[in-house]
Amino acid sequence: MINEISTYTQLKISGDIERENFTEVLKIISQKIQSSDLDLVIDLKETIHIYSFGFSILIRTKKILEQKERKLYLINVQPQLLKYFDESGLKDLFHIYSDQNSFEKDYFNVTKSSAEPAEAAEIKLIVNGEIRSKKMVIVHLQGMLCSIEDNKRLELGIEPYLGFEKILFQLKHLSYLDSLGIRKIINVSKKLKSEKKNFRLCEPNLIVRDIFDKLNLGLMVEIFPTQQEALQNWK
Repeated sequence: MINEISTYTQLKISGDIERENFTEVLKIISQKIQSSDLDLVIDLKETIHIYSFGFSILIRTKKILEQKERKLYLINVQPQLLKYFDESGLKDLFHIYSDQNSFEKDYFNVTKSSAEPAEAAEIKLIVNGEIRSKKMVIVHLQGMLCSIEDNKRLELGIEPYLGFEKILFQLKHLSYLDSLGIRKIINVSKKLKSEKKNFRLCEPNLIVRDIFDKLNLGLMVEIFPTQQEALQNWK
């Protein structure tokens, strides 16, 4: 269902965003962005679950709108769904409201005043290395790994540590990654294995872990639920 107000377009998603309807939802949102010059409000009242790769729809939508100097708002976000946004760190990326009234109060108050609305964060990838020994390094990834720019940041960030024999990617603060990010991690794994080095991943959040599971990434890279377990027999 689509409603147009003078300053924004509201689109209601009926049901969950799953693998089966991923393409259809993406098409509907893309058409709405192209047919309107207004801000976009997506009503998620009837959405309890979003398929792990489905979050990329919202991330992509936000980026496209920002390029057009428009904004994305998510309203009526249910507690079960908000948990995924919160635990992954994606909550800071979006303007999220629990109901229509709180959104309208905030949105129109800002529109009537000269003040600018608080900006949602732009979560870029940050790479930090923690050297544990002459042979081991922990590489902490923070933010998102879902753009060509993020892949370049990862390349530059890990370059100083590729000489270590044991490299652990700590993913606790990695909010999200898409197919580009997955491909990059696989390429890093292949490179290190070809050089007879050890490579592991640890502490992916709920969304990232779900993506890994669906792609059977654990068959190619060792993945551990905690950093302690990843390091337990890796001295």
